[in-house]
Amino acid sequence: MVARMLCLIGEQPVPNLLPIRLLQPKEVVLYYTGYTQKRSEYLSAVLANDGIACRQKEIKFPYNMEEIMPIIAEEVDKTDSKTVINLTGGTKPMAFAGFEISRAKRLPFCYLQSEGKSHLLYFYVWDDDVLALKGGCAQKIEDDLISIEDYLKIYLGDYYQGDFANSFERSVYNALKDHVAEITYSIKKGGSLEIDLIFRYGNRLGVAELKTGKSALKKEGIDQLNAACAREYLGTYTKKFLIIDREYPPNNKELAEARNINVVELTKSMDKEEIVDTDREILIQLVTGAFG
Repeated sequence: MVARMLCLIGEQPVPNLLPIRLLQPKEVVLYYTGYTQKRSEYLSAVLANDGIACRQKEIKFPYNMEEIMPIIAEEVDKTDSKTVINLTGGTKPMAFAGFEISRAKRLPFCYLQSEGKSHLLYFYVWDDDVLALKGGCAQKIEDDLISIEDYLKIYLGDYYQGDFANSFERSVYNALKDHVAEITYSIKKGGSLEIDLIFRYGNRLGVAELKTGKSALKKEGIDQLNAACAREYLGTYTKKFLIIDREYPPNNKELAEARNINVVELTKSMDKEEIVDTDREILIQLVTGAFG
């Protein structure tokens, strides 16, 4: 059982939240920098709703290991409870410092691998001076541990929901809702961010921009997706989809592929209020297939 988890907060809070939800510590300490303070505050609020005791500690010099190590070591020395360090986030010197504390105190640590189509948690323990991977292999996270609301709150803090812009958006929403774990629409923050559709598949999020008519031929959708999934908004742990009602120009399609955007062309539904059955099957196949 994990009593406490020490987390290094980076730009992407998902690698902190997923191990917390999986290992269920009673107490969490978040180490943030001046650059990641907002992320820490947003994550702390979500953890408080989970009933987890959460404290935040600032690391003012996140690239100086001599400054970082005493801050983490002080927290470890305060208690004899079973403590785990999550080394996934923070700066590289913060991770190095966390590892050195783990080795000196013989504390277990974990690291979340998020590349590919699944999340793998590596949990390491010490046997005297020998480091061993618990169970001999990484643990694949298969349970749904994060909701769309969780994701939005740890990245955006506050946000609000609008309405469908047109019948095409509503039709795409209706086509996907029974094939993903969750789906929502028209998410906005201030006047700078608006997302047409967000859907969850397991613990991964998809963000979609929908375009019809002449706007479906332009690169505007690419720019909007890149902005929505920038580090300061929804981050790099999202899959991006541009869903349009006609064929995309080759030069724009090449640009979209270079930006890791999945282009979904529903050409049979051009200028129609609802997507037709053949396009509905294409939509479902391409979206679910992107998540594996």
